[in-house]
Amino acid sequence: MATRVVVRAEGFTYRYPALVPGEQPQTALDNLTFAIPARQVVGLVGASGSGLTTLCLALAGLVPHETGGTVRGWLVVAGQETTSVPPAELARS
Repeated sequence: MATRVVVRAEGFTYRYPALVPGEQPQTALDNLTFAIPARQVVGLVGASGSGLTTLCLALAGLVPHETGGTVRGWLVVAGQETTSVPPAELARS
């Protein structure tokens, strides 16, 4: 019996928009690839500034809808591509 994957990322990269015109955007997540099967408990650990909060925002569908910035690759949660659906729709899935 195959295990259902509820979260999958493939080459997911996110850059926050530049805060000051002329500055470079800040890369927060760089080329993430992972899968989380259903009924699996996962912990996220890392140093301050390592992108954990940004990853949680992305999993909730808020990146880049609410934050701006640019995304490459894809992140799928509960069968929905997070950058293609509004956060409220993702929350209902």
